[in-house]
Amino acid sequence: MTKLLQNLALAGVASVATVLSASSAQAVVLFNGTIGAWEDAGSIQAGDKLFTFGASDLNRGDSLVIETAGIDNLDYLLNVNLIATETTVSSFFLDYTVEVTQPGYQIVAVDLDSTVDVFAPDEVLTTTYNTTTLTSIGGSPELEQLIPPSTFVEVSNSYFAPPGGEISAFENSFQQVPEPLTILGAGTAIAFGTHFKRKSGKANKK
Repeated sequence: MTKLLQNLALAGVASVATVLSASSAQAVVLFNGTIGAWEDAGSIQAGDKLFTFGASDLNRGDSLVIETAGIDNLDYLLNVNLIATETTVSSFFLDYTVEVTQPGYQIVAVDLDSTVDVFAPDEVLTTTYNTTTLTSIGGSPELEQLIPPSTFVEVSNSYFAPPGGEISAFENSFQQVPEPLTILGAGTAIAFGTHFKRKSGKANKK
């Protein structure tokens, strides 16, 4: 049975709408919990996005944070920190869906980023957003338009590392705009790329 974010908050596994900044484009944490809490809930209503868990072999204790950022908080960021899974894991996967529940908006661009050991071999994280595939190699960020724009996105993350590889976190990001503006998707993607990520100084780390 699907339980939403309100139930998780009552259980003490999530904090809702934590304001991180006082600026006009303030970032807001909509969910702060674990992969296991998400799996148990089935779906998390975070702002106007419904994040529905699919399948994963990540440890249930790994940290999951969903927040908004950017102009008018139209950028949604899903961050996973491997605090329970061994960072030297050779592979993992995480599948889920994202649905825009606010009428008149569509997701027009997507982003992928990972935090890895700069001295390790090239770790490869591949994420498919519907038919758009991004690849983060050795911690490199990737940003693309979602073609076509959509109110429903199937997300599939797949990670592989050669011996010695190490990953500590990764991030899937989404930007939405009002439907009349989807024709400007290319320019939008370029513009929001400068403020899409919440991490400051996300250098590959040892």
